Amino acid sequence: MRLLLAFFLLPAFAHGAPGTGTKMEGEGYFPDAHGAALELGGYFQFLRRSTATAEEVELGRELFFDPRLSRNGKMSCATCHKPELNWTDGLARARGKDAQELTRNTPSLLTAHDGRFFFWDGRAATLEEAALTAIQNPKEMNQDLEGLVAKLKKIRGYRERFALLDKNAPLTAGRAAKAISEFVLAIPRSEDSDFDKFIKTGAGLSPQAKRGWLVFSGPGNCRTCHFSSNHFHNVGLKERTPPDLGRYAIDPKQDNWKAFKTPSLRNIARTAPYMHDGSLATLRDVIEFYVRGGDEHRYEDANMHALKLSAADKDDLEVFLNSFTSTVGTVAPPRLPPDE
Repeated sequence: MRLLLAFFLLPAFAHGAPGTGTKMEGEGYFPDAHGAALELGGYFQFLRRSTATAEEVELGRELFFDPRLSRNGKMSCATCHKPELNWTDGLARARGKDAQELTRNTPSLLTAHDGRFFFWDGRAATLEEAALTAIQNPKEMNQDLEGLVAKLKKIRGYRERFALLDKNAPLTAGRAAKAISEFVLAIPRSEDSDFDKFIKTGAGLSPQAKRGWLVFSGPGNCRTCHFSSNHFHNVGLKERTPPDLGRYAIDPKQDNWKAFKTPSLRNIARTAPYMHDGSLATLRDVIEFYVRGGDEHRYEDANMHALKLSAADKDDLEVFLNSFTSTVGTVAPPRLPPDE
């Protein structure tokens, strides 16, 4: 309880009214630096790692990069989740089958380990289900599962790899999806951001980043949503045509109207553009959006309201968000097993 209170009392250590710039009392202004960090750190830390064998992860890598998993043989998981672009595509909205523009931004896979739901509307409960959903989606890979299995069985390299893992188990779409999910969980990730260092040691954040944390925790109202990446919120983005109903299409309750999953903040500075529709190009655009309290207010989340932040507050908050940036390893495309 003491650690929890330490974090929630952080704004009390800021001197000066919101909108005038957040000030602090030197390096010792946190009563319990480690305890305060843990509350956000528990959300921020990586929660799940791959426990698969190297052989299963390698099989997943091949399947992830293989366009033959799509019906037309032109689209793989890596088409949208590019290692060199922080496992997203850098676009406002994804491109699907035949390069058609879809309605939502491609989420980065860097934080797939911490999800209880997947996709912006949470329609998949597991990474395996998410992989099979993308494979079957007629606007994406457009491949039915029976056809997927038939394709894989025709390729000797895949038959041998699946048999190596379990010679008594049939080659199924579920086993393919599990291998893909294990590869995603095994993507090289580090916990070496400035904020990680602060969680571990109480040092690592610059004075400006610490002021930004006070804005995040207090007048910025960020912590209301960003203590979980498994909740859905309508933050008041402008209406699109046709409208995207978000979580409401999965669970038709009023609170879910145009509500979308709260994304993780890890490496947030590297995964622009932002929001489920990719409509905000920079972190500063995101900050300004929340300062004005959103743009559409029908069924907007009750926690959304205009904020009184000064230019200095915004600068500090942006620096704090950049402190979540950690090292990301790249993965080279594998040499795929040839067609027979």
